[in-house]
Amino acid sequence: MVIPLTGIGTSIVGIAALKYAWAKPGHLRPYAISGGWVLLGLALFFFARSLGGEIGVPVGATFICVTALAFALANIEVRPQKVRREREAVIDPAARKKVWWRGTLRVLLAGPLSGAAAFGVGTALSTKLPMEPVNAVAIGGLMVPLIWGAGMAWTLSDGKILRAFTVLLVVCAVSYPLAFLF
Repeated sequence: MVIPLTGIGTSIVGIAALKYAWAKPGHLRPYAISGGWVLLGLALFFFARSLGGEIGVPVGATFICVTALAFALANIEVRPQKVRREREAVIDPAARKKVWWRGTLRVLLAGPLSGAAAFGVGTALSTKLPMEPVNAVAIGGLMVPLIWGAGMAWTLSDGKILRAFTVLLVVCAVSYPLAFLF
């Protein structure tokens, strides 16, 4: 029972020595740093001795971390918040008349059409990259979510729906024949 308590005590004193070395730089600082690390090593030794090496070392390391966290939390300094100036209002999106078909078209472009374009590019990459088939399939497969996300973000942020529609159709029209025909 004495050995685990010794491990607890040496870890607390070791962390306190390191805290002292951090807070009070002076001529004792090198001794406090080296003494703190030696005490932490001894704490691990005492935990390993009392609980066994497989359990004692992780328990000791965890206790040292929790002790250091307690020392850090004990020194929290709450400062008054600065008065912030108010920011200017956010610029409104393009003043357009809200039309139901526009939102529906954006959803169709961002979801299925961007996905179709991403799958087409991924398939084309998988079939046409000059490398081992396993690597080509991995690269093509990993590119699909990236391209799909980029297509979604671009489609939803672009002000011109027809441009997004045209580009996604062109990507589909080029990638699928490239993947399956050539």
